[in-house]
Amino acid sequence: DVVPFSYIKGYFVTVHFYWTCAKIDYIRGIVMGKRNYTHVQAMRPEIKTMLAEGKIRQEVAEHYSFQDKQVVKKLLERERARQRKLEAGIIPRPKSRPRKPAIPGDVVLTQAYEIQRLQMVKQLLRDFLQFTGRK
Repeated sequence: DVVPFSYIKGYFVTVHFYWTCAKIDYIRGIVMGKRNYTHVQAMRPEIKTMLAEGKIRQEVAEHYSFQDKQVVKKLLERERARQRKLEAGIIPRPKSRPRKPAIPGDVVLTQAYEIQRLQMVKQLLRDFLQFTGRK
């Protein structure tokens, strides 16, 4: 189905609806299509060997059909940033919320803390009873 000349954000556009995605053709000539995401991290070792062989970023991008050489450039920048952090002693951590511990961390430490807490409560109650004159 084609909806001719809808008005979106100040531009008259023609919108084509496909089964998988919507493609918007601006009258000014800019075409927005479906985004193609490639897991570049999985190809990192191969890309590094190609660069070590002497190929340039543009050739690597064309070989893997990336959008442009910036994909390779940004991949290498992220890799270098990771290496700098590791050398500085910063450990990479996951970006999501940490999981709850499945089991208590240290059972002996937890029990020792609980015993100390109960002894403090016991002493407090003894002092209170002594103060009130009951014992």
